[in-house]
Parts: sequence; C-alpha cells; structure tokens
Amino acid sequence: MLKRSACLYASNSGVGLAADVSLIQDLLIDEYNIDIVYTQYDIADPSSPPIFANYDVGIFFQDYDAQWLDRNKVNILIANEEWLQSQKLLLLQEFDKIITKSLFAKVLLSPYNNNIVNCGFISKDRYTPNIKKQ
Repeated sequence: MLKRSACLYASNSGVGLAADVSLIQDLLIDEYNIDIVYTQYDIADPSSPPIFANYDVGIFFQDYDAQWLDRNKVNILIANEEWLQSQKLLLLQEFDKIITKSLFAKVLLSPYNNNIVNCGFISKDRYTPNIKKQ
C-alpha cells in the first residue's frame, strides 16, 4: 500500500510543541510518510532542512508561516490561539481545518474559519501524590 505524505510544521521548543509533534507523528506514522520542518528556518535559507515537493497534508502547530501553505494539498492548523498574531487571523480562511484545544479558542477563531473542531486538551499526567497542593 502506498502511503500518503504529511509534513508537520512547528517551532522546535523542545517542550510542549515537541510533545505535540511526537504525538501526531505517532498517530499518523502507519498511514503517512512524515517529514518534520521546524519553522524557524526560512525556505530561501540554504541551511534549511530539505523540503520535498508537495505533501498530501500539512499540519501546523501553534503558528504558521503563509509561505508554507501552498506546499500541501490540505492544510490543518492545531491552534494555540494565544500565539496567533493578529495580522494572521485573516489568513485562517486558507486552512482546510483548524483544531482547537478549548471551546473558548473555537469560539474565538470561528469568525475566521468555519471548519473548526475542538479536540480538548490532553497532556501527560504530572500528578505526584506525595506533593501536597496548597
């Protein structure tokens, strides 16, 4: 079976976003050939990671650079609305789907795109029973 292609675009924070990228990569790996592009690189910069032709799906984490959108047949944004810059809100209509982690974010971004899904927020449980909450 021929796999489809996906590209995951994120800043390499080494923390939360890296965990998000890893989670999505694990979910898609059986069905997609996956490349990861860290968006702090500029397409025109020769030191950038190699970018392969076009992708079936581009998944953007938290923020995006519009120069990457035309490389994907389908564009998805997993939004962290607090990081979106106001000048980028109007370009949210360019995404085929936006995934939010809260209902608040879904309501906030709904004027800019009508295909928004709320997935809720899930993270690793950091509960430590011997630490008392005060």
